[in-house]
Amino acid sequence: MVSFRDGSWLTITPEGFFDVPSPEAAQQYLGVVRGTEISSIDRVYDVFHRPDLVREKLAGDPDGKVKAAAKTLPFTAR
Repeated sequence: MVSFRDGSWLTITPEGFFDVPSPEAAQQYLGVVRGTEISSIDRVYDVFHRPDLVREKLAGDPDGKVKAAAKTLPFTAR
């Protein structure tokens, strides 16, 4: 969890699922790096912007929803 001086915030799980207050905040504070390729978060926003899974992770993922969703990702956040 990170907060910024402009009042924006970001919460991200180890699996890469995140929540932000707006798509603009995501564009400002997040990017994607794979190997030597750097790209905009826009390319994966719909896959990784999962406020529901962030809440689950903060609760300890009691039902295994985050773990199950992570298995379906097109690539890992690591």
